[in-house]
Amino acid sequence: MAARRAFQRLHPCPATGKPRGACPGYVVDHIVPLCAGGADDPINMQWQERAESHAKGAQEGRQCRALRDQSRRAYSSDTE
Repeated sequence: MAARRAFQRLHPCPATGKPRGACPGYVVDHIVPLCAGGADDPINMQWQERAESHAKGAQEGRQCRALRDQSRRAYSSDTE
């Protein structure tokens, strides 16, 4: 949460221009998803419109599941 607040102070809400509080119609997005090794840091964040976020979220969900499956397979072969 601290990283998100820092991001918003550096990059005020596109809808309101305010550096804190709600940002109607927008969400803070991680450019490189956390599940793919992206940092929870303002440098890895951007404002994204909600509708765009839903589409990206579905794609990232598939990507994250694939990465988890790949990690599990690698772990299983190492322990056998």
